[in-house]
Amino acid sequence: GEVAAGTWREGTVYFTSYVQPVAASPEYPAHSQRLYRVAGTSIDRIAGHGEYLHAVDVQAAGLIPENGDLVVVRRMQHGLAEYTAKTFVVSNGQQLLRPESYDPDWQADIPVNDDSGAEVEITDIVIGKWAPIQRRRTVTKSFSDPFRV
Repeated sequence: GEVAAGTWREGTVYFTSYVQPVAASPEYPAHSQRLYRVAGTSIDRIAGHGEYLHAVDVQAAGLIPENGDLVVVRRMQHGLAEYTAKTFVVSNGQQLLRPESYDPDWQADIPVNDDSGAEVEITDIVIGKWAPIQRRRTVTKSFSDPFRV
């Protein structure tokens, strides 16, 4: 899937499959793990645009988010859904979702339980990230002699 704050889509859940060379963590059931591609700047303190968050489905793995966990959140409102990643914070008994962004548009905490009418659900806990590196080479390498430069 993809996490992108402020991007509201039709409420039907769909996941785009990303095939990346990321091994499943042995600490969690393999079937409960997935990757989310980061789009935008909503968590650029942790992961930038185009990087991937390695996450564990809380229901499939039987996990409960703890204070300080980076989580994937689905917000539903008026038939539209937004998937984003935020830090789960418990402060003065209130559960909050805190942005990890340098972008001034993404600074406000989001209460997990508020009266805005949005349905907020923590779907995953992030356990790592993976960042692809773009090849800078423009010349095609010949594989006939692997030691030739």
